[in-house]
Amino acid sequence: MFFHRDKVAEVDAPTAQAWLKSGDAVLVDVREDDEVANAAVAVAKLLPMSHVGVDEYPDFGAKKVVVMCHSGARSARVTAALAARGVEAFNLKGGIVAWIQAGLPVNRGR
Repeated sequence: MFFHRDKVAEVDAPTAQAWLKSGDAVLVDVREDDEVANAAVAVAKLLPMSHVGVDEYPDFGAKKVVVMCHSGARSARVTAALAARGVEAFNLKGGIVAWIQAGLPVNRGR
């Protein structure tokens, strides 16, 4: 299911997971190392916002890019920046909190 908040496209966790499984998307985690240490999605590319400027994220190819943080606020900024560059980017609605609540797989205590 898709959502739009403040002109940023959002996707719910189950839909994002389906995209990842089918190979249609890449997941980018913009949280910090200490947050990722508590819970992480194994297939996510870790690019913390403090290390990569909002406008400096790499090209992820033709795939959809799902951007995730803790609850969706920081990732919305990165999603907006990627979309402004023409990337098909989606903010993960509710972040990793929603991912966990949906019962999707996470690695804990990395």
